[in-house]
This record gives sequence, C-alpha cells and structure tokens, in this order.
Amino acid sequence: MHGFTFSHPTEEEIKVITTAFDIPEEHIRAALDEEEKARLEIDESLILVIIDVPVHSEQNRCSFTTMPLGIILLNDNIITVSTTKFPLIEEFINGKIKSFLLIKKLDLFYNYYLETLHIFYTI
Repeated sequence: MHGFTFSHPTEEEIKVITTAFDIPEEHIRAALDEEEKARLEIDESLILVIIDVPVHSEQNRCSFTTMPLGIILLNDNIITVSTTKFPLIEEFINGKIKSFLLIKKLDLFYNYYLETLHIFYTI
C-alpha cells in the first residue's frame, strides 16, 4: 500500500495522475473545486471521498473556513488531492503519526478527524 499527496496540481500533473493511476479526470477536478460538496462515490475500481477540511482564515487565526480534500482509495494506493497543502495528511501518509496504518484505509478517516478535532478544539 502506497500513499500519494497532490496539492494544487498543474494541468500537466492532473494528466499524469489520471493516466498513471487510471482515475477519471472528473474525480481529480472535483477535489480541486472549492464549491464541491462533501460526498462518497464508489466505482468498480476505486472509492472517492470528498470531505471539507477546516483551515484557519488568513485574516483571522480565530476563525476558519473549509476546503475540499479528495481521498481516492484504489486497490494498492491512497491518493489525496487538494488545492491546499494539509500538513496533517502528509504526516499520516509519511508515517509520522504512529497509530496510523496505511494498510487499514479507514484509519485515514478516523485518525484524521480525531487529529483535526484536537487541533481545532484546543485553540
């Protein structure tokens, strides 16, 4: 199992991602659309999860907004796509959070939400 994180990919990178992983381009574009609604889509070869992730407002650190994060679960890979770099996701993918096992795909959701809640409720 391998994890890949793509933050604000270029048009060329989108083509490479869709070709290399055999992912429909609309799945990548959905994760990059700031107006995209959170949703779950199950296809024959993958699962697409779009979630809204809280991020601090640039103007006021005490307020926040949400940005979409696309999580694509393939047989042997987990791919995240977003317009914003989420350091917490990179920590999960790179194994810096010890309780997360990339083999257990649902761990990404559970642990990410627990860490997000911890961050936003301790501010």
